[in-house]
Parts: sequence; C-alpha cells; structure tokens
Amino acid sequence: MKKINWKFILILLILSGSVNAQWVSSNLPLSGIIRNINYVDKNDIYVNQSYTYFPFPQTSATTVRLFKSNNSGASWYDIFSYAGQMYQSLGMSNVSFLNPLKGIFGFSQSTSSYIYKTTNAGANWTSTVIPYSGFSPAKCNYLNDSTYVVLTTTGGPNYQVFRSTNSGISWSFSSLPVSGYMNNMYFLNQNTGFIVTSDGNILKSVNSGSTWDVINTGVLSNIMDISFLNSSTGFAVGIISLTSSVIFKSTNEGNNWSVIDTITTGQLNSISCQNPSVVYVSGVNRVIKSIDSGDNWTEILIFQDEGSAYISCYNKDTLAVSKLNSVYRSYNGGTYVKVNSNIIPDKYSLLQNYPNPFNPTTKIRFTISQSVLSPNGVGGDLVQLKVFDIMGREIQTLVNESLQPGTYQATFDGSKLTSGVYFYRLTSDNFTDTKRMLLVK
Repeated sequence: MKKINWKFILILLILSGSVNAQWVSSNLPLSGIIRNINYVDKNDIYVNQSYTYFPFPQTSATTVRLFKSNNSGASWYDIFSYAGQMYQSLGMSNVSFLNPLKGIFGFSQSTSSYIYKTTNAGANWTSTVIPYSGFSPAKCNYLNDSTYVVLTTTGGPNYQVFRSTNSGISWSFSSLPVSGYMNNMYFLNQNTGFIVTSDGNILKSVNSGSTWDVINTGVLSNIMDISFLNSSTGFAVGIISLTSSVIFKSTNEGNNWSVIDTITTGQLNSISCQNPSVVYVSGVNRVIKSIDSGDNWTEILIFQDEGSAYISCYNKDTLAVSKLNSVYRSYNGGTYVKVNSNIIPDKYSLLQNYPNPFNPTTKIRFTISQSVLSPNGVGGDLVQLKVFDIMGREIQTLVNESLQPGTYQATFDGSKLTSGVYFYRLTSDNFTDTKRMLLVK
C-alpha cells in the first residue's frame, strides 16, 4: 500500500478565508454552496450553486444558480437563477461544454425537466423540455453537435439514462443494470462513457450511453468521481469511511481497476486528470496531487472548514477548487508555500537548495524584502523561480507571480530527469541570483 510522501509534503493552510501565496481565492457574490465546477478554457470557469433558506421555521425553499467567471475566477456573475417556492423540488445538473462556446445543463422543477443550451459561452440560453414526468437531471454530457446524454433520478437510488441524438427534439431512455446511487457520469469521448456508483461498481458504455456494462472494482466503496489521462489510463476515487478513501487506477480503458492508494486522512470526492501524468484529487479537508500517474502523492492544500471540495483543471498547472461558496485557483500546480508571513526580511536572498545532492525532490528557499505596488495599490514584486539544465535550457517554472515581502519555499521534483547538474535562478524587479544543484539517482 502506497502512502503520501509526508517528508516532502506541501501544506497550504487556509486561515480565516485567505490562502497562501500560490493560491488565489474569490467568493461568489450570493450565498450558497457550490456543487460542481468546470474549467472550460483559460479564462472561463462555471460553477453550480444551491442555496436553501427558511422563510418560515422548519419550512425551506431552494434557489439554484449557475455562475460564470470569464477572467479565471477573479470575479463572478450569475448567468442562470431560479428561486423555488416553499416545498418545491428543484434540481440542477453540472454544466457540460462541447467547446468553449457550446454547453448544456439540466434543470428540473417539480415534475418538469429541461435541458438548457448555450451557443455563445453562456451569454444566452435556450431550453428544451425532456418529455417525461418526474425525472430530474443529475449529470449531463454534451457528446457532439447533436447528442446529449443525461443521467436522471426519480429520487433515492433510482436512475435512468436519457439520450437525444437530435439536440433534444426527441429522447430515448434506458434503465441501468445495477441499482444504488449514481454519483457521476463521465465521457472520455463521444462513444466511451462511465458512471460511478455507491456500491463499488463502475458502469461503462462504448455506444454513447445506449447500453452499460458492469465493472466490479472488488472494493466496497462509494465511488464518487472518475477521470482519464488518455484513452487507456484512468483514475477513480471512492469513500470507504468517514476518515478514509481509496484511489483506483485502470490502464486498459477502464475494463479493470486496481487500488493504488488508500488515504486515511479524510474523504476524497472529486478528481481531475491532465495528460500525460498529472492527477488532482480533492475532498473534505485537502487537495492532493500526483505528477507520475499516481505512483506518489503530495498534499498541496488543506482546508479547515467541513464540506466537499470539487476540482477541475485547465492544464497541468492551472486548476480551480470549489469549497462551500469559495473558489481557489492555482497557476503553478501547487508547487510552493509561504513559510513565514510575519517576519519581513531585510534583503533579497536565494538560499542553497536542501538536500543537495538530492533524489528526487529538493527544497528551494528565497526571501523577498520589499514589494512594488501597482497603480491601484495592490500586487507586489513579480518573482520568477526557474530551473535550467546544464545547457541553459529551461526545465520548469516553479514560481511566476507577484509576491509580497516574506520568506518562501519551493519544492522541485526531478523524478523524470536524469542525474546531473541543474541550475535554479530567482529574478524579481530588483534582484537576480543563480545557484547550482546536483541530482543523483
């Protein structure tokens, strides 16, 4: 059984709603809890939110909303909202995009269900009725210009899959081969899809959701999410207990699954992969990351508040994590942490990495003594920390953002490099320094 490499862990504590330097946070403008997040392109992020309020004691009502950010999460605006009446049943699925312009989501009120579609990146939406009463869309997938696949529920562990091949004009539906709660539906391409269940089964379709086969993982767990690096290699995450979760891996197109890790530090519920080898997993109290297809894991963020966190990555370094009513974004894949934010250094410095020689990871510490504010009074020194090989070719950018005065620490992972001499260079508005390090395998 593999364990998280605690020796080289990066812990980012979220205190009083703020995050450490590598994470940027923003809150949605209206109260509620985020249920899904989708990083569509380099600027556009979508989140689904629900808000339950009590107009009278013990009498609840619900509002569902879809928010969008078109500036990588810096600000948000409401693009769909529906306020239910007391006792009215509302449902809203994830939003699924075929490309940055074309997307769909499912919505239900009482016994009526709809698919909403946009062709202009969420600026406008048109609705299509699903002509079956009592089915609430739980998950949507937009497979091609005319094909929608929708996982629906009638309440409790009762699910069916609806399909339309003519943009919602007509629908067919099929029952699933197992009962139980269906937690997510994910399509690798327009033909191959998966549904993860609460009883350790993974359902697979190779015909755009027309029929589904049962794949038993062999572990009784509440499988919450699934994602693939490529056509053959995929990962799934399941909950075993209140304090433990399991990570599965498949290397044969999802036909067989094996356990690669058991995490005993809390529940994990969301996963997002980025080819060729980066996997992010989030949960109730943390976000972990693997850069080697699940062989090793590193913690990159820890939460103090209870509540599920959902994750979506745009590329291997750019990701967004939703937690309660906040969204946290990182643009360097969670590679460094601020060590001391209380003592302001009196000078710039770049320290020798430790350990040195190293295999395969090493820590690089540096200090920033002053910040240069932008005209609007925010920001700081633009700091870059880069690693180069002996030929002067850039290997990796560890830091590339504006930083306030403080002491910082980065971790460099050379697991995919050959033994030899490497250089790391720190540059800012007022400082440049380069040091040498030695990777020995």
